[in-house]
Amino acid sequence: MENEKLETVVSDHADTLARHDEQIKQNCKDIIKIENQTEAINRLATSVELLAQQGSTTNEKIEKLDKKVDDKFGLMDDKFGKMDDTIEEIKAQPDKKDADKWREIVKYVLLFMLGAVLGIVAKKIGL
Repeated sequence: MENEKLETVVSDHADTLARHDEQIKQNCKDIIKIENQTEAINRLATSVELLAQQGSTTNEKIEKLDKKVDDKFGLMDDKFGKMDDTIEEIKAQPDKKDADKWREIVKYVLLFMLGAVLGIVAKKIGL
């Protein structure tokens, strides 16, 4: 009977040992999967870090270009403002000349009319 007990115990231990061997094999497979996943995560983290650095560099370049564009548009606005002023001056010049001519004509017409009225008055008075 003791032999039977020993055989039973040994058999139980053998079963337990076999299960433990299977669990160890499965754990080794799981560890390899986790190692592969960890490597993939590390590569991904490195890629994200590189993207962040490139994004920062890109942002700096965009800011520089934005400043250059603002500067150029500022210069262009100044030039367009000066051109608008010049155009207005050019447009006003003929009007000024025409206005001066009309003023002269009106002045001579009024002087002629005044002279005619004074001449008529002088004739009536007998001068």
